[in-house]
Amino acid sequence: MAGVQEDNGARRSREPVLMPALKNPKHELFAQYVAKGMKDCDAYVEAGYKYNRGNASALKTKENISARIEELIEKASDKAEISIERVLRELGRVGFQDPRNLFSKEGGIKGIHDLDQDTAAAIASVELVSRKSGETDDDGNPIYEQIHKVRTWDKVSALEKMARILGANIDKIEVTGPNGGPIEVTEETPRERIASRIAGLAARGAAAGNS
Repeated sequence: MAGVQEDNGARRSREPVLMPALKNPKHELFAQYVAKGMKDCDAYVEAGYKYNRGNASALKTKENISARIEELIEKASDKAEISIERVLRELGRVGFQDPRNLFSKEGGIKGIHDLDQDTAAAIASVELVSRKSGETDDDGNPIYEQIHKVRTWDKVSALEKMARILGANIDKIEVTGPNGGPIEVTEETPRERIASRIAGLAARGAAAGNS
């Protein structure tokens, strides 16, 4: 019994101790907005204060508020990791599916309740079709046979999505300006961009006609 109590105590000691919401409602709102990525001055206004950049910065540096902001950010990060982990697990079930797991050793298709979780998760739909077998019974009635049509989710699509999540996007192309420098960007209105494209097409057409 002592060993069990000791283990429970150790487990409790490892659990994060969450601080309660700040007593001042405006302070709590400010911390939540900042934790969500809002600028300090904007969060200050959204929390109910009048715009003041200096006061917003000072409020953020208060010990209890900065600690609350860090806790909210860490909490959101933990949720994101759990969500991504689950998405990757589900995509992995589709991407690494093995169709052999759909069949028994005798070659027949397994019942839906006999499938393991990974194989079941890879199935998009199951359709049962009855059709005439071409044979008849002793009374001359047609004999029907049942066919199971099983469709699975797209393996390639799942693997591509996993690659993107893991940062291995093979479609990603890095584009730079001349000599590896930054790309020069000009601010054009949609009308100017259209006019520029038309001019370019006209120039290419003229060059082709002259050749």
